[in-house]
Formats: sequence, structure tokens, C-alpha cells
Amino acid sequence: KLVLPKDIIISNDRDQNDKIESVNFDQIPKNMIGLDIGKTSIDQFKEILKDAKTIIWNGPLGYYENDNFVKATNEIAKFISELKATTIIGGGDCVAAIEKLGLENKMTHISTGGGATLELLEGKELPGIRALQDNMVSFSWFLKTNLTIDLLLLFIYFYFLTKTLYKCYHSTIEIGDEY
Repeated sequence: KLVLPKDIIISNDRDQNDKIESVNFDQIPKNMIGLDIGKTSIDQFKEILKDAKTIIWNGPLGYYENDNFVKATNEIAKFISELKATTIIGGGDCVAAIEKLGLENKMTHISTGGGATLELLEGKELPGIRALQDNMVSFSWFLKTNLTIDLLLLFIYFYFLTKTLYKCYHSTIEIGDEY
């Protein structure tokens, strides 16, 4: 189900906001731009989200870089942080909004890789995951230890750094080489 906002917060410019108003989504004048969703839409989205079991959120609801257009993003973030749903937040701007509100510990998962999150949901192969799968034998010892995930990531970093340095020493690396 695709739900479109009913009302939009508009302005004549995204940075210098001489005129800000709320209009129905289909009544944006040609000299204005939509920069956030309005109060009716915020309430509409809350009503839909309140019973959700899983929420995947990728990107802010408005032009988050301008404080005049953060209301919807902030209200929805606070709202879903109180739900019992699994919450997956993707994308750098959305993550920044969540962190600015201090809600990162109330979300199930946060990823700055918004595009990668969407590609994963589409079923596309992700290069980082593929590299881990290709080298799983090298990492299988980790599964038998009690090391933290930070140490695993450090190990992975050094593993690929070592592979790269080895390749540099024993041959030349061409632009576009994959490891």
C-alpha cells in the first residue's frame, strides 16, 4: 500500500524562507516547492504506523537541513521510537535526525547505508557481503570464539588491508580491481 501525504509544507525557497505555508498535496503553486509534510499527513502516518510490526525508514520526511522543515521527521522519529515494532533506519540524513534527537538506542537497527539498505531489500547482491561470503573460511574461527563484533570488524579490515598490500608488493593494482 502506497500512502501519499495529504498536505505539504511549502515555501518559495528551500533555504531562504520568505513564505511558508501548508497546502493540499495537489495544490502546490508553480513558484513554490514542497519541503515537508504537514500536520494532517503526520497524523495520517502515525495512524498507519501505530500497529506496524516492522518499520523500514529510509530518509527524512522533509528538507531536514533547514530547521523550518524538520517537524515531520522529528515527530515520526519520536513516535516510532515508542512503538514495539522492529525499526530499521537507513540513510545518513535519517540516521543524523535520529541521533540528533537522541533516539538511536530506541531503534532496532540503524545504518548510514541507505542505498545499500534498499538494495538489500530488493534482493541485490552487496559487494561487502559477497566479500565476506567468499572469505568465510578465513573468518569461521571467529564464530568459535567469544570476541566482540568490533574485533571481528578490525580483523576484517586488516585481512583486506593485508590482501591489498600483498597484491601491491607482488604486482600492480589496476584501477577497478576488486578484492
